[in-house]
Amino acid sequence: MKSKLSVAVECIRVFAPTACGHIRLAAVTIVLFFFSFLNSHAQPVNDNVCGAITVPVDGSINMYSNVDATSQPDEVAPPGGLCASQSSWCGSNAAVENSVWFKFLAPASGNVSVLTCNDGTTADTQIAIYLAEGCGNFTSFILIGANDDLDGCTQTYASSLDACVIPNRQYYLQVDGYNGSSGDIALSLTSGDESLCIDCPDLGEDVGAPCDDGDSNTVNDVVTSNCECQGTQPCQNDVLFATYSFNGSDLMVSGTCVYESEYNTYANVISGETYEFTSSQDLEPGFITITSGAADGPVLGFGYSPVTVVSDINGTLYVHYTVDGACNTESGNCTANSGQCITCPEYCEDLDLAVGSPCDDGDSNTINDAVTSECECLGEQACSTGSDYAIRTLLETTELVTGSGCNYESEYNEWTNAISGNQYTFTSEDTEGTPGFITVRASTPDGAVLGFGFSPLTVTSNINGSLFAHYTVNGVCETAAGSCVSTAAYCSSCPVYCEILDLVEGTPCDDGDPNTNFDRITEDCECAGALPCMGDYFWTSIVSQGNDLVQEFTSCNLFDDYNELENAISGQQYTFTADDSDSEAVAFITVRSGSFDGTVIGQGYSPLTVTSDIDGSLFSSYTADEYCDDFPDLGCLVSTVQCISCPEFCEDLGLTVGDPCDDGDDETINDTVTSDCGCEGVYPVPANDLCENAESISVLAPGECTISSATTGTTHGATDNQGAFSCDLTGGDWPDVFYTFNSGPYSSVVITNGNLSQVDMVMSVSESCGGSNILCEIGTNNYELAVAPNTDYIIRIAPNSSFGLTGTFLLCVEGVYDCPDLNANIGDACDDGNPGTINDVVNSDCECEGEPSIASLSGSISWNESCGGDDIAVRLFEPGTTNLLFDIDATFNENGEFQIVNLPPGTYDIFLKPNGYLIKGFWGVELVDGINDQAFGSFIAGDVSNDNVVSIVDVSFVNASFGSIEGDPSFNTLCDFNCDASVNIIDVSILNGTFGLVGDTP
Repeated sequence: MKSKLSVAVECIRVFAPTACGHIRLAAVTIVLFFFSFLNSHAQPVNDNVCGAITVPVDGSINMYSNVDATSQPDEVAPPGGLCASQSSWCGSNAAVENSVWFKFLAPASGNVSVLTCNDGTTADTQIAIYLAEGCGNFTSFILIGANDDLDGCTQTYASSLDACVIPNRQYYLQVDGYNGSSGDIALSLTSGDESLCIDCPDLGEDVGAPCDDGDSNTVNDVVTSNCECQGTQPCQNDVLFATYSFNGSDLMVSGTCVYESEYNTYANVISGETYEFTSSQDLEPGFITITSGAADGPVLGFGYSPVTVVSDINGTLYVHYTVDGACNTESGNCTANSGQCITCPEYCEDLDLAVGSPCDDGDSNTINDAVTSECECLGEQACSTGSDYAIRTLLETTELVTGSGCNYESEYNEWTNAISGNQYTFTSEDTEGTPGFITVRASTPDGAVLGFGFSPLTVTSNINGSLFAHYTVNGVCETAAGSCVSTAAYCSSCPVYCEILDLVEGTPCDDGDPNTNFDRITEDCECAGALPCMGDYFWTSIVSQGNDLVQEFTSCNLFDDYNELENAISGQQYTFTADDSDSEAVAFITVRSGSFDGTVIGQGYSPLTVTSDIDGSLFSSYTADEYCDDFPDLGCLVSTVQCISCPEFCEDLGLTVGDPCDDGDDETINDTVTSDCGCEGVYPVPANDLCENAESISVLAPGECTISSATTGTTHGATDNQGAFSCDLTGGDWPDVFYTFNSGPYSSVVITNGNLSQVDMVMSVSESCGGSNILCEIGTNNYELAVAPNTDYIIRIAPNSSFGLTGTFLLCVEGVYDCPDLNANIGDACDDGNPGTINDVVNSDCECEGEPSIASLSGSISWNESCGGDDIAVRLFEPGTTNLLFDIDATFNENGEFQIVNLPPGTYDIFLKPNGYLIKGFWGVELVDGINDQAFGSFIAGDVSNDNVVSIVDVSFVNASFGSIEGDPSFNTLCDFNCDASVNIIDVSILNGTFGLVGDTP
């Protein structure tokens, strides 16, 4: 707690200037009464926050006072804390008692220093800075900083505050007396050191400082102007430049002239392996970005060369090279690049495989074939058998069949009744439950190996017949003494056996529903049927290739299976067959369009011919008869389909004649397969093929014709419409297209044309369709042409008849300035740099010239017409400064109206002083060309001495004239504040109300 002692002694001297006469005894009595009244009731003009005085931030010391100041209801105050704190007032007295208010404009430095520790301060001050939208609501005030005492200040308990502020924002300054202390306040505000206030306090950094936004896929992270840490995405790739493929650990050297959107691809990468990429540009490391799987895939890594990454895929990496992380490029940015797998195994070029890769040694009796370190493909011999031990029959259900055997190296078991396509699981365990190693072959003991591995082993049969199974200790066919094992096998994809019904899944039954056919036992051991001949199970599909080609379906089509024929053509005829060659049984065929339950387009016994009603898929199902009975032997047949009316099929294209295709030319349409199995399209007739349909193009500003701004045109598909050019070499008639442009403000234009795919070009310019040429040129170039402003012209472009072909081209028209030094044409608007002129234009001498501009101020003040007219001083300053631009003495009439003419338009700070009144300022007033009406409101009376302060001097004048009336020698018009022709107690009362007030200053 701080302790303070305050002693004040005041002396008052009263002077009576000759302007108001000499002091009389009666008048002295009035003055003493008057001073008593002032000491009891006068508060400072800035006692209320809305009367805050504007103070400059220029280091100047200005004198103020908080004598007789008060506090407002609910007035804001900083929290209590340490006396020397920069965010609080002394905790012993943090309340507001007699505050005065100021306001200031924050300096560009963003730091302000407020000081009352100056010579002349007698009050024990405590100060605070606030940011608010206005003065009317204390709840909107935001505390910026506060201080009570500055340690070491010779003015006891004066204050000092350094605060960070927003440049050019208005702030309020509160100056209060500690424990009610009052007196003089010597106040100064100074722009502080901008380094004391960082831009982004929450981040602890200035704008532009490096940071980390937490996103591993961004680069160049910096603090942005909105105080966020943000980075930029690495360079995006969208144009292929060159493709390479890794061969093991070999170094892959590549080259590219990589600009912003180009990249190289490196194929054949292996997941988990480490790859290193390098890039040099004029011996300086390049910046590399590597993405996975696609040009815009996940970023695996980025940085300056070399960059090492671990691949996360088996596939392709995309590598992009630039100067730096911002994707900047250099002219001729050709780089030498390389990629190398630094952890990959040796690569065998003859095999095109790496060491350890799976391969096929061509021996069906070997297993685990792989590339050796000598770059050979070798496998291990599978166990061979030479004698049988036992025969078991596989069931057509999932029921387990148990066998037994003392299988050594050359013994096997035979499992009969295997069905092609079914899966079978084999098991083998010794007496201690250890899994055995199983090898399964098809048809014979030395047949093709279907599978091998430790028990249990599942294989898919590729035959209808017997499978042979062999059991050993391990894959190298080792055996053990007494290697008798318990073996078993079951069909893991066969129907379920229902013990309660003693039937297997699929066995015919009767579900009691007369509307269903082919009732069978389901996998849930229930009897259920299906609607007649309705397919609901996909079996296989083929693509129709037309050209009378017979194509085969391989399926066991029962009543609920179907085959799909894709690419059927509406209106074409297709013949389906399904015959059992062994039993001469003929199948009943149903064909539907669009889906397996689509419209029936044909039914009947094989062969069945139907006409497709769609471009799409046909679905066929065959059964024993129209009642959907099961076909003999489960209906496994080879069925066929043949298009007997389709056009020729082109095998190289995989399409039929007349099918849509793509000839690779983006400009052609209706591309189709031709009778010679080529793909050809036709060029559409350009919209601007006729002169009357000429395409309108804009005339660009001088220098704006670039490749990106040029119009792309074509003569492909064009016809001849206008006859020969006068400048054609051969005078022939050739395909042409037309463009039109309006010259606008230009009297000269440059027409630029350039070939893209067109071999040769002729261009003419005329004023109308069929009109005479004013320009006719062969080849590509920049042609300057004199034109009439705001006139339409026609451009005709065609290939030169000698050896030109139709193709694409670029066309651009740009103007030529009349006045190149000004980048303008005669008559264009401009700026002559003189704020006193208007309607500036470029004249015929290529100079910018304007008309003089004059503003006038038609002002008015709130005025008592009884007072008549009077003088008023008008001063105009440069905004925000003390630079006086105009000092004008004017006169206003009894209505308070005055006028000032011949002012340059602009923005001013205007200060007005009627004779005998305080100065009133108006900041940032804009005066435009012509008459500017401005109402300035009322003014504060009492400044009889015209020194811009209502003080004891003015009291002396009133005292000297007190009691006089108009016509008396002592009557002073300036002391008659209410203009009633007498100086009386009313005037004293008015003076009492304004005593101590100070007028505005720049």
